[in-house]
Amino acid sequence: MPAEIFYAYWDPAATPLLTELLDAAPVVAAAGPLPAELELYRHPQAQRVSPRVAMLRQEGMVARLYGDGEELADEAAEYRARGHEATTLPTLGPPGPELGAPALYGRRVLVTRAAAQSGALLGALRLRGAEPVLLPSLRIAPALDQRPLDAALQRVGTYRYILFTSQNAVQNFFAALDAKAVDVRRLGDARLLAVGAATALALRARGLVAEIARVGTAMGLASQLQGRVRVGDRALLLGPEPPDTALVQALWDQGLQVDTVPIYRTLRGVPEDAAASLTRAGAPDAVLFYSPSAVQATVAALPERFLAKVPAVAIGPTTGAACLELGLKVAAQSETPGLAGILAALRLVLNDAKE
Repeated sequence: MPAEIFYAYWDPAATPLLTELLDAAPVVAAAGPLPAELELYRHPQAQRVSPRVAMLRQEGMVARLYGDGEELADEAAEYRARGHEATTLPTLGPPGPELGAPALYGRRVLVTRAAAQSGALLGALRLRGAEPVLLPSLRIAPALDQRPLDAALQRVGTYRYILFTSQNAVQNFFAALDAKAVDVRRLGDARLLAVGAATALALRARGLVAEIARVGTAMGLASQLQGRVRVGDRALLLGPEPPDTALVQALWDQGLQVDTVPIYRTLRGVPEDAAASLTRAGAPDAVLFYSPSAVQATVAALPERFLAKVPAVAIGPTTGAACLELGLKVAAQSETPGLAGILAALRLVLNDAKE
């Protein structure tokens, strides 16, 4: 399978995220030295990030993605949407070596995340040769009570910390800023903290750089602030409805004055036409679950035992337990919450199924 060259340049400000993004795409050696035309796209700080990225710089590695130019253009658009500069280039010079079939070639993978959160995952699955089937079991809506958000926007410049617990919190917060014509400069010198890389990328798309919690959970935000809180510090916590009471308490225990703003709510429900289409096509080769509520909504929308024999890959133990409670076969749990972790678990499951 001839490969085309695709190489994404990451802005140095996003360097802490580079390793995760590279892990989410196949990277193989080029047929020869990196062409001079690609020198411009080398990451200037690559050697400082990790051995794998150092290989990218020192040994002339390029990212080779499977598929035709249209698919590559789609992937480039996905990188841009995540706050990075990207470009697609045709193969330079003679065709490269024939590559083996992608790791997940021909496998149908059911994705149950909300459509707005699935772009990078769908792209990564296609790059590996899989056929992703999107069956969104959840959708995100603004919080019912907008008064806490309105009050927070009135004093938005007074916060020392603004904590974002998810991509949804970022999207809804900036939608509110836009709707009320609030200048983003009113955030002032507030330190932005994000629960994980995806949340930080959503902020990066707005031109803002956030500190990423070392522990990729909501409680990781509290751990990140341990020993840093000063008397009188205020924090704005943006998250789901209802709020995470344990996180709120942990922040108060550190001495923060916390304004908790439930900024969005999660609504369950699979579109009937999508469920009917999946039923007609037959059971997939694997299904990915990111939350217990997604498990419940998906099972409720499909015929009884439709997924009973389908290997399920869960994002963590709580989601895995929800699968087991509803009679699903948990084949693997992601060891890390990011994209690379769920893809590694899926690949392990489907490779085992071949043997």
